[in-house]
Amino acid sequence: MADEPQPLLRLLPPRTLSRKKRKPNFPPPPERVPQDHAQVLRAGANAARQHFEAAAEKFPKLATDVPYVRVKLAAGSIASDADLKAVGLIPVFRREDAVLAAYSPDRTLRTFDSKVNSYSKLEQKLATLAKIETVGPWTREDRVSSRVRAISFEGNKKYTVDLVLLPLEDRPANPQSLPAIERFLFAHQGQIVDRVVEPTFTALRVRAGGQTLNSLLDYRDDIALVDLPPVAANILVPRVLSAELDELPEVSPPADTAPAVCVVDSGILEGHPLLEPAILAGRSRSFPAALGPPVPASPAGAAGHGTQVAGIALYGDVGACVLAKKFKPPLWLVNARFLDDNNELHPDRMPFLRDVVEHATDRCRVFNMSFGLDPSNGHLSVHAAELDAITREYNVLFVLSAGNVDVAGQFNGGTLLKPYPEYLLDSAWSVLAPAEGLNVLTVGGLTPDRDPFPHQRDAVAPRRAPSPFSRSGAMKNVVKPELVELAGNLAFDPAIKRWVDNDPGMRVPTTSDRFASGQLVGFAHGTSFSAPKVAHAAALILDRFPEASPNLARALLVQSARAPEGVSEWDAKQVLRTCGFGVPDLDRALFCRPQRVTLYFEGEIEVDEVKLFEIPVPKEVSAAKGRKSLSITIAYDPPVSVVHRDRPAGISLTWGVARGDVAESAVHAAIAAEAEKDQETPPTGEGTSKTRKSVFMKGEIPKRPQQRGTVQKNVFPWVRGEHGETYRLAITAKANRPAHADDRQRFAVVATLECEDSLVNIYTAVRARLGAGRVRVRVQTP
Repeated sequence: MADEPQPLLRLLPPRTLSRKKRKPNFPPPPERVPQDHAQVLRAGANAARQHFEAAAEKFPKLATDVPYVRVKLAAGSIASDADLKAVGLIPVFRREDAVLAAYSPDRTLRTFDSKVNSYSKLEQKLATLAKIETVGPWTREDRVSSRVRAISFEGNKKYTVDLVLLPLEDRPANPQSLPAIERFLFAHQGQIVDRVVEPTFTALRVRAGGQTLNSLLDYRDDIALVDLPPVAANILVPRVLSAELDELPEVSPPADTAPAVCVVDSGILEGHPLLEPAILAGRSRSFPAALGPPVPASPAGAAGHGTQVAGIALYGDVGACVLAKKFKPPLWLVNARFLDDNNELHPDRMPFLRDVVEHATDRCRVFNMSFGLDPSNGHLSVHAAELDAITREYNVLFVLSAGNVDVAGQFNGGTLLKPYPEYLLDSAWSVLAPAEGLNVLTVGGLTPDRDPFPHQRDAVAPRRAPSPFSRSGAMKNVVKPELVELAGNLAFDPAIKRWVDNDPGMRVPTTSDRFASGQLVGFAHGTSFSAPKVAHAAALILDRFPEASPNLARALLVQSARAPEGVSEWDAKQVLRTCGFGVPDLDRALFCRPQRVTLYFEGEIEVDEVKLFEIPVPKEVSAAKGRKSLSITIAYDPPVSVVHRDRPAGISLTWGVARGDVAESAVHAAIAAEAEKDQETPPTGEGTSKTRKSVFMKGEIPKRPQQRGTVQKNVFPWVRGEHGETYRLAITAKANRPAHADDRQRFAVVATLECEDSLVNIYTAVRARLGAGRVRVRVQTP
């Protein structure tokens, strides 16, 4: 068979192995003297009561109706929601530093006091109280961000802040909160200018005088987080060196049934001959409508950014179209204007996207966001949590740029303060919110395979390596970005002793916002232009597989990705941090080849259930010459919580691959052992026992840095040896919170088997195995 593309194959359904739920193996509480420790807890409870009473006395209509307390757990201790409820506290917010907020259902903390008294007299063995280091009031200092802490609210000067309210046990916020806050603000010449109520949180944008805000933040205790409004940041807009086309190619509209990408940006200019035929003009809208028309005013200025992003979202590779002088749009564009003429957010609207999705979701399933807000700070922002929730609810895919950094501050007289790529690993360069979202796809920057022009300029980064302005990193053990695509490079010109960012050899070609002057195509740089290329590919995948979920689209893209050539000598962890899983390849995502076969599966898994997939590895593959490999990618979209910052995903999937010569009973035993391990223990192949090493294979990609992410991948290579014709992939689900103990989690699996030997047709061999029914499919209950 010639090296022709073949369709992907479906991975046969797994066997389902149910298992009994096991109680978590929490560490024992610290050793304490109950009488002395009880005094500390009593003092903290008294402080919380006094704070509650003072608030009720000073602002009786503003104060909360029950006391809120700050609970600090002892180092290494874990207290479940049920543990805390047993001592009279209902937890509603967890931070990464073992601090949590809880409220008492009774105004006097009566139950908590009673439990403390019993604890001090040794009448009850209360392990939960032994785990608590201190309690106290939940105060302003616990909820304000570092940016708010750094400013002083002055008198009647007006300020705008965003608030996230603490939830109740069974609803996103106390129903008393919104009316109480609104009445208080109205009485003091303040106002709520925007609000959003999501299933897991309630957020408000508040504008008021400094004295009013001080009172609100001091005496309304069910506020979880307070921050300054985010701003759209680090959008690099080119101004020079546009290319011209000698003649206008004829551009026809896409097919009526073609997919669409929604460009959430600064709007798309009307009349661009390369874009206009593919814009669904009837769907163009501004969000909010107060921004004005969805098309920027001419001249576009900074607002030309959306026009540049749209070209890559529509064509994928604008440069290739220029060289071929052929522009054939394969999809439609939906113009959702979200930024004003200065690429800024509307001051009266919180940057939430539910309205955009509700407007476009009947026609569009891929949404591109090429702008970021503030840097993520190691936890899930409310804006990312909203995108994660919308992904699950509407079955859509968000593709976001990782964000850019102005690297001018990294240079001193033409020399980098830190060598490239060392500075890229700095925690200050984390992705911009909401790109840290768990269920979204984040794209970083990649340098082109070109030299600077003129050639005497020195490029900062090598060819096909992370762009020197790209961002990476977000939450602990989550890979961000997951993918990289062309974004550009920077160069130093020794003749003028300046860093150059407008060199066309260092940039990405795309549609120009200055087309009215004849410049149809220009050059741009920034991760703003890497994200739409991935959005373009995602739309084509969902067009080929109309029933596919965003999970499958993410899994196929990540599975197709390979590390770029410029990082071939880098450490694997460094590559994962800066490049994610690599550069996606649309051919690999959509097709099989004779030496490469890809199988996929979509389904659901219950908590505490095991799915066991049997992956065919024919003998002729193992006997082939050269390198062979089995690659696995899984993707899932768990429920997320913005108030559980220590572990925002409500459900986690863990998985492992066993060779075909491992006894099935050993695989079952390894699965059971895995269930007993806490997620923070070293994963398979990284310091674990010899028994587990011999069962689950160790992959090429570091496992621990990705174990909390919702898209995970590994590659299992070998050169020689036959290890059985049926490898096994085991996937287990675990609830991180009791609220999800009975949930079912959607997921997708993609498996790719390939080899270097051109004499072996893997595709035909695997298809024969599947067609012959040699992969068992049965349900088994141990």
